[in-house]
Amino acid sequence: MDHYRTLGIDRQSTLVDIKIAYKKLAKKYHPDKNPGGISIFTDIVKAYEILSDPIKRQDYDYGTAFKRDYDRFNNFYKDNNKETKVAITKGEDALVKLNITIEDIYNKKEKTIKYTRNQTCGVCSGTGAKTIKKCKCLDGCTECNYSGTIVDEKCDKCKGKKLIESTKSTTIEITGTTRHNDIITIEAGGSGSFDGGPHGDLICYINVIDHELYEIDGDDLTTKIDLHPYELVLGVTKDITLFNKQYKIKIPNGCQPESLIALRGVGFDLGDSTSDVYFELNVLIPTIPSDSEIKLYESIKELYTILTNELE
Repeated sequence: MDHYRTLGIDRQSTLVDIKIAYKKLAKKYHPDKNPGGISIFTDIVKAYEILSDPIKRQDYDYGTAFKRDYDRFNNFYKDNNKETKVAITKGEDALVKLNITIEDIYNKKEKTIKYTRNQTCGVCSGTGAKTIKKCKCLDGCTECNYSGTIVDEKCDKCKGKKLIESTKSTTIEITGTTRHNDIITIEAGGSGSFDGGPHGDLICYINVIDHELYEIDGDDLTTKIDLHPYELVLGVTKDITLFNKQYKIKIPNGCQPESLIALRGVGFDLGDSTSDVYFELNVLIPTIPSDSEIKLYESIKELYTILTNELE
């Protein structure tokens, strides 16, 4: 598979080009919107995972160049020696959607998932045969996959399919940097191969469920805090519950509505640092003021009128 061709870009494409191409294709073939495009989506994810990482991209570019040279040599060798090598294929990847919460990210909670994959049959060891017999060919052929033997009687367990469906559990590590639409790849976590090749991968794409109070903004958390007008004028200290932790936030007097107050270093664990939590100040205005509230605000209005006249 040519990862550049998968994303519809060329080898001179920049990281920005790669990200734009990935977002466009991932949106088009995302399993939530296009259930029939799972295999395409998997290819897109794997291409982006490699090409968006400078080191992996360099290794990939070097490897494909080496493979082209090797294939030229190998084809020449086979043409001159009449030797045929059987290609070994990798098993299919398993694709799993993992729903997590912002609290899971904050607490770096490990998530256990169960999924189905095709596993090598343990009864026939992946041969698909209960008994085998010699192939009629002399020099090897595609019928016997150049092994010299073919299935005489199919395996009772897998019915000759070589693989059987099985359920597997694995643990996915959620970190403070895990974000919506992230891709987590578990090597060899996918299905087994029909011809003895390596297992495919488990590809887990992350879906972060919206929280009723908090949102993720880059590395930081944002939320709103409701305040009465007098609290903005006079200042106030508020008790804050951040998931399972308690904090106090001080609102200085004279703050304006929609201003941001930060609690530093109490957000997500980023590994080498901890992000911040930002509180947007939201003013609570009575929609249907009571008689006492009306009198209070009329008194404030009169006071402002007097102060304004004195300043003039």
